[in-house]
Amino acid sequence: MKQEQRIETSQDWNLMLAATCEAAPSSFLEHLSNALAALGAFVLRQGAVSEHCAEIDFEFPRVHAMDVYCLLVANGIELSQEAHQQLADLCHCTQELGGEAEGTLVRINVSVYARAEGESFLGAPAGKLSEAA
Repeated sequence: MKQEQRIETSQDWNLMLAATCEAAPSSFLEHLSNALAALGAFVLRQGAVSEHCAEIDFEFPRVHAMDVYCLLVANGIELSQEAHQQLADLCHCTQELGGEAEGTLVRINVSVYARAEGESFLGAPAGKLSEAA
């Protein structure tokens, strides 16, 4: 008799992230949702919030935290500094836990805002982010 494996959503890892992209956020999300599905993530909700903002809400097995972080960065969005810190903490803690991280899900909501070409996340010219902070 096959025993059912229980998967829990970790309430500790329900992340709200902010990011920007140069493309229209809603068109960007379609590409991102396909890439997330290929990693085994479950897209719970996605769509435009306004003309300049779209959101995606998804869950994934915690053991794939580093893959999801890499996917977000590699797909052309610029994460906020806080978003990078939250994802780095998630990846570090997951690595430290090893096998204990299996069987839990992480939920992430990403709000993606449009930005003008050549601007960074805070609206500063690209490459001048540290001076604007």
